Amino acid sequence: MIDFGVLLFPNVAWATLLDRCEQAEELGFRSLWIDDHGANPQAPKANWFEAFTTLAGLANCTRRMLLGPLVSNVILRHPVLLARQAITLENMSGGRLRLGIGAGYARTDHELLGTAPWARDERAERFAEAVELVDALLRAEPVDFAGKYYEVHGVRLRPAPVQRPRPPMCIAAHDRSSLRLVARYGDIWSSFGGWGLSSPELLAITEQRSAILDGLCAEVGRDPSSIRRQILAGSPATTPDPIWSSVQAFDDWVAGWQQIGIDEIVLYFPPELLYEPELIDPAVLEHLRALLFARSSGDQRSAVDW
Repeated sequence: MIDFGVLLFPNVAWATLLDRCEQAEELGFRSLWIDDHGANPQAPKANWFEAFTTLAGLANCTRRMLLGPLVSNVILRHPVLLARQAITLENMSGGRLRLGIGAGYARTDHELLGTAPWARDERAERFAEAVELVDALLRAEPVDFAGKYYEVHGVRLRPAPVQRPRPPMCIAAHDRSSLRLVARYGDIWSSFGGWGLSSPELLAITEQRSAILDGLCAEVGRDPSSIRRQILAGSPATTPDPIWSSVQAFDDWVAGWQQIGIDEIVLYFPPELLYEPELIDPAVLEHLRALLFARSSGDQRSAVDW
């Protein structure tokens, strides 16, 4: 049975964001994620909360949902700071953190810090170093690392994480170099498919990337089934299907992802942010509620193990 998570944009008043979070937990979503940028890339002057501060607040307002950034942004954070924030949030949430991490892309994040945008090769190299270093730091053992962009000596973070040997890492990856990082370090592979593609194109390209990941796992001697596969979807830009128009349309769409081995769909939430009210059949939300209830009641594992 496929799992469902939600992505919340931190661009509304705190009370509104909290209401949406509580609604997601009441509905029974497995995971909750916060977009991580220094400012909204589409509206840099609009309101926007910092991701880890937001997640810390939500950790104290929830009890079951897994929490994480989708995905944390290596443009904004040195890997040591990112690992420190992750361990703090992981302890605050009682071991519910899933650390999403990505290479970053938004020019607005570079502008916020006053740095020049990285070239493609530099971005890939920085991302590879950051993932390796964060992986080591989260294990709460002394770390020595000397890369081209990052260097630490004898750094050991405390307290130790609740989840051992470290909190799960969710790595965003589309090209071969980043998929290689998933094969080596990832517990979850996260993709959004791509912008402006048809549903068959989205499914085909995701299935192709998944097959590449399988091959890269074989190269490093890892069981591909040990990596969960996650898709971010539910925005008209990434989901051309009218998924909220009927229960049948929603089920058909979910079945497509399930058939290519996706374990979890993270939905932009709530749907009325992205779709006109007349395009949303209330029966779909009730149907989703029933699916979430069936999933949670049929699995007695704790949130930490889930």
